[in-house]
Amino acid sequence: MLSIVLMEFTAIVVLAALAIRRRAQRIVLTGWGRALSIAGLILLGLQSAVFLLFGAGEMLSGDLSGAGHLVSLAAAVLLALLAWRCPLQGGIALLLVGLVTLLQFSDPTAKTIMAGPPLLSGALFLGAGISRRCEAIPKENPSN
Repeated sequence: MLSIVLMEFTAIVVLAALAIRRRAQRIVLTGWGRALSIAGLILLGLQSAVFLLFGAGEMLSGDLSGAGHLVSLAAAVLLALLAWRCPLQGGIALLLVGLVTLLQFSDPTAKTIMAGPPLLSGALFLGAGISRRCEAIPKENPSN
């Protein structure tokens, strides 16, 4: 579990540094890129809702160890926001986090809840970032 937290922390720091460096650049996603990014945010939002449900439920029942779910919630929300800002790099970071998480769990349900959303949304953000890069490539003028 510690390796998951370290991977999430590393991904957050790297993506935050990229977002700060690109502060002046405004990334505009249109068409498929925007749709893929929104789908990625929805998946991470569903995972965040599960983390909030588990964390709040355990803490309200008197088990303070539920705060561990809130750490995962904060990491998921930060990764989602940073992936929205830098879709290509965010997709790569989410895929890496998902792969590390996938290797940590053996239970299929835990793999689905913990590793599924980062892997799927990472693929969606990666697709959005690639589509944005393809749109940015200038096309040759056929009249030349």
